[in-house]
This record gives sequence, C-alpha cells and structure tokens, in this order.
Amino acid sequence: AMGEGRMAWFGLATMIAGFLGIAFARNQLELYIATALVAGVGFASNAMMALLSHRVGPREQGWLLGSIQ
Repeated sequence: AMGEGRMAWFGLATMIAGFLGIAFARNQLELYIATALVAGVGFASNAMMALLSHRVGPREQGWLLGSIQ
C-alpha cells in the first residue's frame, strides 16, 4: 500500500507535471498527455482529506470534511 502521505505527494507531482506540460505543449498529443496528468489532483485531494481527517477527533471529522468540499 502506498499510504496517504505518499499518495498526496504523487498526486501533487503528477498535477504539477501536467500543468507544466500544458504550458509547454508543442502539439496536440503532448497537450492530451499533459491534460491526463492533471488528473493527479484526484489522488492528491483524496489523500489530503484522509490525512486531515486523522488530525481531528471523531466529532470534528464531519465538520472538517464538509468544510473542505
């Protein structure tokens, strides 16, 4: 298993690579590949929500996760 911390870093890294790829894409294929990499935000956001939910007590988890969305 990768764990939430590693998953968050992986998601952020792929998202950053995707945005840089979009900025410097020279053709349509590179743009499509870079756009797919931006999907790393899905890994990052879910992992960060999990990490944050571990930092608060059970009573505050609903409030925290509701306020993040």
